[in-house]
Amino acid sequence: FQELRGLVDSLKIQVDGYKESLKETGYKLLHANQQVETLSRQEVELKTSVSCLQAETAGQAETIRSLQLQVRTKDQFISELQESTSSLRRSSGEAGEKLERLTAEHQNVVRSCNQLKAEKMELVVNTKKVKKEKSTDCDSALIPLL
Repeated sequence: FQELRGLVDSLKIQVDGYKESLKETGYKLLHANQQVETLSRQEVELKTSVSCLQAETAGQAETIRSLQLQVRTKDQFISELQESTSSLRRSSGEAGEKLERLTAEHQNVVRSCNQLKAEKMELVVNTKKVKKEKSTDCDSALIPLL
């Protein structure tokens, strides 16, 4: 019986050890479950944050595309302005050359006009001389007839 009692006591000690071990395991399991819950909440929060960031990134990508389009449009506008400026410079150069030609032609016309005026004055003077001579000739021809 003593042996049996020693065996029971030994089994009680082992059972108590198992109980203690189970308690510790239960605490550890409870702590692990709490950590799993915490991690699950953090995972949900992270997924939410990732979704928000993805939405923001998509919005920013759209903004970037829009800005790139605006830059291309402005670059095209600048290119067209540069082409127009070059064309205006060429036209301006051609107009300057034409103006020089027209100015030279105008000066030639002015000289010709001045020359014609001088010739006209000379003709007027000569015409007056001829009229005077004719008048004198007529008077001298009429005097004998009278």
